[in-house]
Amino acid sequence: MTMVLGVVDKEGIREVMLWCLHTDTFTLLRFHPSQSRLFALRLDCGLTTICPCGNFGWVGTPYAFNVVFRTLDVITEHTIDGAGLWYVDDLNGCSKRRTYEAI
Repeated sequence: MTMVLGVVDKEGIREVMLWCLHTDTFTLLRFHPSQSRLFALRLDCGLTTICPCGNFGWVGTPYAFNVVFRTLDVITEHTIDGAGLWYVDDLNGCSKRRTYEAI
C-alpha cells in the first residue's frame, strides 16, 4: 500500500494503474553439472531424480532466488516509471497510466 499511495500522491489517483508480471524465474536458476549430485532425490519407487534447475518445491530456492530478486529489484527501479515490488517470482507494479506498456 505504501508503494501505491506514494505513486498516487505523486500522480493523482486517476492516473495510476496497478499491474502484475508473473515470471517463471525458478527455472532460471541453473546448477553447475559438477554439483548435480547435491540435488539428487531418491524416490519411493527406488529411482533417483536430479533437478538441473530450481523449482518451486525445493527448500533452497528462496535462498538462491534472493540473489536473483535483489538484481531484478535494482533493474526494475531503473526501468519502470512508477514503482515495483518483487514477491517471489511476481512483480507487482504501480505506474502512470500513460507510461504503462502491456506485455
